[in-house]
Amino acid sequence: MQIRTRLTVQFTLWVTGIITLAFLAIYTQMRLVTHEDFRERLRKKAITSAVLLLKVEEVDSVLLRTIDLAKRDLLHQENISILNEQREEIYTNNDKIQFILTSSFFQKVESEGGATVQQGDFDIIGLPFHDRGKHYTLVAGAVNEEGEERLRSLRVTLVALGAGMVLIIALAGWIYAGRALRPIQKMIRDLQQISPSELTSRLETPRHLDEIGRLTTIINDLLTRIERAFETEKQFVSNVSHELKNPLTKITSQLEVTLLRPRPPEEYQKLLESLLEDTRDLNQLANSLLELARLSAVRNAQPMETVRLDEVLWDARDHVLKINEHFHVTVAPLQLPDEAVHLELPGHGHLLRLALQNIIENACKFSPDHTARIELNREPGAFVILVSDRGPGIPPEDLANILNPFFRSDATSQTKGHGIGLSLVSRIVALHGGTIRFEPRQPGTCVRITIPQQAF
Repeated sequence: MQIRTRLTVQFTLWVTGIITLAFLAIYTQMRLVTHEDFRERLRKKAITSAVLLLKVEEVDSVLLRTIDLAKRDLLHQENISILNEQREEIYTNNDKIQFILTSSFFQKVESEGGATVQQGDFDIIGLPFHDRGKHYTLVAGAVNEEGEERLRSLRVTLVALGAGMVLIIALAGWIYAGRALRPIQKMIRDLQQISPSELTSRLETPRHLDEIGRLTTIINDLLTRIERAFETEKQFVSNVSHELKNPLTKITSQLEVTLLRPRPPEEYQKLLESLLEDTRDLNQLANSLLELARLSAVRNAQPMETVRLDEVLWDARDHVLKINEHFHVTVAPLQLPDEAVHLELPGHGHLLRLALQNIIENACKFSPDHTARIELNREPGAFVILVSDRGPGIPPEDLANILNPFFRSDATSQTKGHGIGLSLVSRIVALHGGTIRFEPRQPGTCVRITIPQQAF
């Protein structure tokens, strides 16, 4: 069911319910008024009959009956009776109609000064009457035919009026729902015109910043983010293709040249060593790309564990030195408490180790003497890791892009690498709620990593 139809139905049902309650209230009030008016007529006629019979000496029961029958306001199937203290009927204007009255009815008349009862179609009232020390009970009953006819007419009128109002309300609801949803329908048409290959189009922002306006703004922001993500993905794929192509082309070229003619064993040995180096480089690139891709799912897929940061730091240093025997890494004396709990934080040990390995390896790679210095300190609620090198430093114009995947500055273009390491480090640090900052030194650069020691 479309929103327009659903809104129309809901609006119609709500208004119909309100109208129904209002009409029920009107009908109930009219019914009460009608019955009360009718009973008041019965009271007046009963009292008039009692006064004429009991207080006017010239009027007897026969004359009174004649008077009652001659009245123009004779009610339908009217019966007015006067009973003495023994509840014996001393007068009635209609012998054909008899009411069955209980003792509780008469007790209510005496105790409360009157009583009413419904007996079939008859409205019956009872009244006490006193004359010259004697007590009488007046009983008057009749069928409120005129009143019931008015109530039937009222019911028909209310039903017809209600049906007409419901139709008008449904039509009005349909029209107003269409007008209210017109901006959304336009938004849908505009969104259908936006293709994945062309994400530069944006929705027209309404002049009024209501819910529709805010929704339009949010969708435009989402389209902007999607466009940037597509561009980033395209650039990422292009960079990956380029980085993979270079070692594969080199490997292919070496093999093709070698196969042109037979060669001595020494040349084959050199070729194998060169191919092994290129293969390792290609394998390192593939592993870095896999780690970069996995990071997006780590936060929700893997729970954090308790990690000792000093142990992670030493493991990362040892791993770098094991692979690169010509690197030298010094660790400043740790100014940290001895209790293990003060060196722990929630995190992913493997990822933190990988990030530190990349930072340490970069520091050694860009230092002329292949040396790096590591410091581990504490700040209130956080750990601070400082990795310093003695390299040429980072140009200020490159700082904005240095954490982007595959970015290589002109100063480092001649150094072996793929431009993935720092991007990987940045995402790992961000995953742990930390920050990374590059501080110039004389000479070289200091990478400052801050990781909060979050509460368990």
